[in-house]
Amino acid sequence: MAQADFNENTFARLINIAGRQRMLSQRVGFLSVVLNARQTDGPSDRLTTSDHHLDMLKAAADDFETGFKILCEGDKDLGLPHWDCAEVAAILNGRDGIEGHAVIDRFVSETRHTIATLEAGKTRRQKELEDFSTFVLTDTLAVLQKIVGALEADFQAATATRDEQRTLEIDRVRTAVEDIQRASKISRMIALNAKISATRAGSHGSEFRALTDEIKKISDDITQSSEDIIRFLNIA
Repeated sequence: MAQADFNENTFARLINIAGRQRMLSQRVGFLSVVLNARQTDGPSDRLTTSDHHLDMLKAAADDFETGFKILCEGDKDLGLPHWDCAEVAAILNGRDGIEGHAVIDRFVSETRHTIATLEAGKTRRQKELEDFSTFVLTDTLAVLQKIVGALEADFQAATATRDEQRTLEIDRVRTAVEDIQRASKISRMIALNAKISATRAGSHGSEFRALTDEIKKISDDITQSSEDIIRFLNIA
């Protein structure tokens, strides 16, 4: 799908996915700390591979990776094409001292490492988890917020462009309709003059007089229709 084919629904879905990434990253950070703490409490609290909260952590990690892939590449099966946003590309490739791709890669790597550690019945060091939590709440959220902001800015710009194009198209239609109105008025005047001439011709002009009446009726209908169109354009 081309850039021009993007509509408000597509933008809304992409922005929603980008916003959800923020929520998922925080969920990952929170669950990582909680589950690691449970693992250290003692044998009775040790996690199992079917633990509900561990499943939540893995699901959040999977959803995050899927969402980020959609933002970067699109998903044809979901009807979400790739949006070539220059600002998002700049954020991911490096902006203001933060390289977005490196931040996201670290987040995913740290998350997968935490899951693997917990599934093995082990724990991560407290300092590691504290650093990871800080990283999630600072660098990761900063990158994700910038991506959301870039998509929203692109949406606003695209909407403004469409509105301008729509205004130009309406103006062109209005001009064409006004030209039709002028032609219709001229036709009505010609028909009126022809009817006068036909009346002067007496019985010889009866057929011509009927024809001028029909021309006038068509002209009146055109004028009425064109006025309806202009009223609609003014409302739109």
